[in-house]
Amino acid sequence: MVDMLDTRDVARFVKSRAFFDRYYNYLISKKHIGCLEIDKGERNTPVVPSDLKNNIDKLEFKTSFLANGEYNCNYRIEVIYEARKIDDMVFRINYASQMNLKNQIAYEFMGLEAVCKSGVTPVPYFYDDSKKDFPRDYLVMAFIQGRPMDYKKDLLTAAKCLNMIHKTCIPDDNSLVEPDNPFKAILEESTNMYSKYRSSDLFDPRVDERVQKIFARVQQICDRLDISYDGQNSTDKEGNKSIINTELNSSNFIIGDRTYLIDWEKPIIGEKEQDLGHFLAPTTSFWKTDIIFTRDQVEGFLKYYFEEFYGIEYYEFKLDQFESFRDKVYSYIRMNCLRGVTWCAMAWVEYNKSEKDLLNEFTFNKLKAYLDLDYLDMLVRDFIED
Repeated sequence: MVDMLDTRDVARFVKSRAFFDRYYNYLISKKHIGCLEIDKGERNTPVVPSDLKNNIDKLEFKTSFLANGEYNCNYRIEVIYEARKIDDMVFRINYASQMNLKNQIAYEFMGLEAVCKSGVTPVPYFYDDSKKDFPRDYLVMAFIQGRPMDYKKDLLTAAKCLNMIHKTCIPDDNSLVEPDNPFKAILEESTNMYSKYRSSDLFDPRVDERVQKIFARVQQICDRLDISYDGQNSTDKEGNKSIINTELNSSNFIIGDRTYLIDWEKPIIGEKEQDLGHFLAPTTSFWKTDIIFTRDQVEGFLKYYFEEFYGIEYYEFKLDQFESFRDKVYSYIRMNCLRGVTWCAMAWVEYNKSEKDLLNEFTFNKLKAYLDLDYLDMLVRDFIED
């Protein structure tokens, strides 16, 4: 177990000259546009970076804990100058990589730089993986004010948010992962994750019996689409590639002046249908809530998304493309059922063996629910064999 940092450690570091210099260099860079003016208070004069450098004794960084995930921990940093808040940001500490990357925090930063042009993601400020002044890799990005997403009333606003992200141009110089065969990649990832459960002393043959049914259906999908997948089943052969999030849990959306997608731990280049399949899969919505979408809700979401992405006229006159689009999303829903269950099986072993740096009680209890036989039976009956 690696020693964990806490709020005091972060608060101490963000008050250091080393952190201020990184922050100041960001403010005067071409990446930062305009003045610091989040909350004017009673004073209308905007703050410029030189004000901070010349009056550093009037500057305060207020640190508070936000949340931790399985592989990271996040803190809110409010920047106070002359008793008014001039900036609001997130300090994100990396502890491990789901993608087994050596440069996880740099990868996240690159993904954020690419998608922030959509206007519905946090703006990345800077990152540091040198460990010269701080013992962990960290990233600083804009804090998004808002409330958590509610599946019951925010479903279509989430569709609009994803539309804006999926329409964002992919930078030519990006180094994001791009699987040649996304279906095969998910199957291989799921097989690798599940192997940890199958070889553990926590293995339950009753769970395995149900999980193998999901594996069998997913293998059928891969065989039908051809293992040498080349995109010929895409709705739009030329323009179907997007930057996709791959982790669309409800807690990763924030509803503010618009709907934002805030967590970009695993962005890749892929098909928009993969993101939609993950968002709509019962293994996703059930994670932070007890909600599982009905078929009518899924159909309504897909029609709205399709009309927004291609335009209403396109939907009216291109019904064959919509059918292809919908079929692929449903294939990804089934793929994500497998991915979700096998991840839970792997995580169940890690949590019980205390192999993870971050232990989350909610996650521990939810993993038990995902491996419950009744839940697995529901998945097979309603989403796999349907």
